[in-house]
Amino acid sequence: MDVRLSQEQRALQDAAARLVADLGPRTVADLDDAERRSKLDAALAATGWRELRNDASTVEAAIVAEELARGLADVSFIGPVLQLVAQPGAIRAIARPVRDMAADLTGAFAGIPADADIAVGLALTCADLVGVMRGAIDLSTAYARDRKQYGAAIGSFQAVQHLLADAFVAMEGSRSVALHAAWAVDALPPADALAAAAIAKAYCARAARSVCETAIQVHGGIGNTWDCLAHVYLRRALTAIDLFGGVGPNLDRVLTDFLRISPTPHGKPAESREGSVDFSDSPDEAAFRARLRDWLRDNNPGLPASSTSDAYWAGQASWHHALFDAGFFGLSWPKAIGGHELPSVYDVILDEELATAGTPPRPSLGYLVQGILEHGNADIQARFLPGIVSGQERWCQGFSEPDAGSDLAALRTRAERDGDDFVITGHKVWTSYSDVADWCLVLARTDAAVPKHKGLSAFVVAMDQPGIEQRPLKMINGMTKEFGEVIFDGARVPASHMIGDPGDGWRLAMTVVSHEREPGELGYVARYKKTAHELTESVRANPAAYGAEQSRDLAWAIVEAEMLRLHVCRRLSDRLDGITHGPEGSVDKLLMTQVEQAVGHAALSIGGDEASLSTYLYSRAQSVMGGTSQIQRNLVATRILKLPTK
Repeated sequence: MDVRLSQEQRALQDAAARLVADLGPRTVADLDDAERRSKLDAALAATGWRELRNDASTVEAAIVAEELARGLADVSFIGPVLQLVAQPGAIRAIARPVRDMAADLTGAFAGIPADADIAVGLALTCADLVGVMRGAIDLSTAYARDRKQYGAAIGSFQAVQHLLADAFVAMEGSRSVALHAAWAVDALPPADALAAAAIAKAYCARAARSVCETAIQVHGGIGNTWDCLAHVYLRRALTAIDLFGGVGPNLDRVLTDFLRISPTPHGKPAESREGSVDFSDSPDEAAFRARLRDWLRDNNPGLPASSTSDAYWAGQASWHHALFDAGFFGLSWPKAIGGHELPSVYDVILDEELATAGTPPRPSLGYLVQGILEHGNADIQARFLPGIVSGQERWCQGFSEPDAGSDLAALRTRAERDGDDFVITGHKVWTSYSDVADWCLVLARTDAAVPKHKGLSAFVVAMDQPGIEQRPLKMINGMTKEFGEVIFDGARVPASHMIGDPGDGWRLAMTVVSHEREPGELGYVARYKKTAHELTESVRANPAAYGAEQSRDLAWAIVEAEMLRLHVCRRLSDRLDGITHGPEGSVDKLLMTQVEQAVGHAALSIGGDEASLSTYLYSRAQSVMGGTSQIQRNLVATRILKLPTK
């Protein structure tokens, strides 16, 4: 499994982007320039890209479609690729003034379309929609940086920043499902390819309309004038949404497919994976999957999902030990600490199979391991990491405080030097598993005379000692075992247990929280897929008991959970290039929140029991814990979209 674009595919992407940058429309008036359009059409014909599906793959065709749509290329591409026949009078009013694009996107197949025809049509219109979203976001962020109101760029206003951050997040989720849909056309049987494409179209169609509407809103009054390109992006999106159906018809397809039988998400082992996007298993990955599946068949602990019951937390340690002893935990971590040094995509396989088997997710410890790997010295790593990975020593994280949540640098917990030790005094809250932890990773202030971010240090503190009091926090769903408060009143920690140097605590904290925001590091995909599967089984057993609104809630939960699985595949594949994600973790956190709350809504709608209510209530915390959604939007806006801060 490796879903990176190959060098050749990246070169194709760049070439398509250059073509439309040179000859595409830059203004609404340019759409009436017949000479420019003729040059663009001739240049596109000379590339041979309209024959890509004959000579290459749907992925290559989708790459070109996305870039052409991003630049509003107003000549035919998707129509010829799909071998569509023009339909007189088929262009709806929404498509004007983009008639040439609309004619391309509103044709019909010469004969009765098979599943494979519809699948490729859906996949390429999804690529078009992703390109439209990227173009609309580019247009809007540029405008927000330049447009001044109240003496400042409107892009510095939080309200505008959050609109554009949400648009970017929706586009990123869409890229993940659209890429998978294009791959599925070439790699999976037609029925499975159609199922993948329906998921992608439902997600992309909803996202694209919202993103383009946001573009008009960000442009304000200008966005409602004919000469602003924002409405051209919207018209193109609406046209692409129409072809092969938008949200409703494809959600119906999704639900029908899943109620019949859940599609196999990973496909068949690939014979050759060199140089191309591939969501399928290599022979080694397939063998690992089969071994894991056989083991899970005999070792399912039967615990509830972690969000529904204290029973999960009571059994989590045993589940951790079982996974580790069988060789299924710490898959991508170094062998020296108990890992297996496998590519990160093996974690995707693990999460998929845990969800399919209906087992609990893997324990969420990656953020601690990554923090200590990056910032701890050799002695710290050797002493503590093997115990974390094996589960022999249990850990909690002491960062947040009553007066320092999102503003973590405002924390008041102090660590004062006393000989060879530091003495810790303070109050931590939202401390996961503190009642069973052997150790706590504590962030404390060691220097009050410097700026608040620079005066923090990190320590590994033994929890079984005088001077530490633990208090359980009862959550709104009734759980008492996951979170607690910890009072430090003279607790001692050896100076040798400091991670990094004095004042390095903020850097470690940012590493930890960035990984804490990544669903691939946490293993949460398995939890969401498990819940969606259980809800599907309930509806499958008695479909007459559920109405249209409940079915729609379930369909969105299925779509959202699958989007996150595919997005994690993209993110973990990036690591093969040595790419580490900084502010991009905020995108992942926002997508994860969106998924958890969609699954929670479906549970509330369909479940009707205490466990389902608990799942819904727990989902409300996802937009707060690990960094609130509002703070994540700030980070996306300023660090990824480069919007001004003032």
